[in-house]
Amino acid sequence: FAPGMIAALRARAGHDGVSNVEAAVMDAQSLSLPDGSVDVAFCMFAFMFFPDRARAFQELHRVLRPGGRAVIATWAPIERRPMMKLGFDALAEAAPDAPRPQKGDLQHPDECVAEMSAAGFRNVEAHAFTDSIRVESADEYCDFMVRTGPPFAALRKRLGEAEWSALLDRIVAALRRRIPEGGTELSA
Repeated sequence: FAPGMIAALRARAGHDGVSNVEAAVMDAQSLSLPDGSVDVAFCMFAFMFFPDRARAFQELHRVLRPGGRAVIATWAPIERRPMMKLGFDALAEAAPDAPRPQKGDLQHPDECVAEMSAAGFRNVEAHAFTDSIRVESADEYCDFMVRTGPPFAALRKRLGEAEWSALLDRIVAALRRRIPEGGTELSA
């Protein structure tokens, strides 16, 4: 779903002289790789986008060689992610009729362990991790969310540039009411 990311990975591997990286665009629910052909796999903040998460876990397990490793990262509930909640709340204020992000990710470490175990993984461990960023202003935060937040990117694409520009002004105004002058630390 992200050929630009795959192209960037290929370019980076080539630039760094790394030759043992193969990058391809695939459907996570139907990987076009042979059984047991991958040493290490990871999926970073994407499981919320898969219609059939169980199938994606099964495919990930299928392509790993025996003893291979997988790393999955997903979000905690929105209440534990002030960094994202701030933006979603501002978006809801600026565009009350816009669709809200859906809960599709693994919300609790036990869910991840259970789902991966059901797909055939063994010795599954889940660890909660919290980090934070400092944002100096509403404008900086908004720029960050527009560049890195899939809900913002999807809405921008759906609206088109003219409508998005008008909405962006309202989002920044809503963020200015939430981010104190001088900035703030936001965790996720």
